[in-house]
Amino acid sequence: ATAGWGLKRTGHGDHLNALLAEAEWHPADLWTLFTRAEWVENAELLAGHTVTRAGKMTFGAIRDVAVADHLKLGVGVLTDLNLVGRPLKASYDGNPNGTMVFLRLIAQ
Repeated sequence: ATAGWGLKRTGHGDHLNALLAEAEWHPADLWTLFTRAEWVENAELLAGHTVTRAGKMTFGAIRDVAVADHLKLGVGVLTDLNLVGRPLKASYDGNPNGTMVFLRLIAQ
């Protein structure tokens, strides 16, 4: 598990915060479950250095398959729930959430 905090001081006198937390769990040898949460204050997404806030929650799972003695192929899926304020919703066409299927290769 990891947790983090960051502070950015801008040239416009803003103090912008960012938070992060993530973790993974292996309930069985070939399974990985993971989650991540992020929250940021940003003055670069909108004109006029307007401070906006956005957050994201990610949940996912990976199932590994041994393909050789020292090689595993993982098939994973994750879903993102993006939490954006009204000023940013138009940038996401009204649906800020998403899902992704992916592959990973692990050499041991």
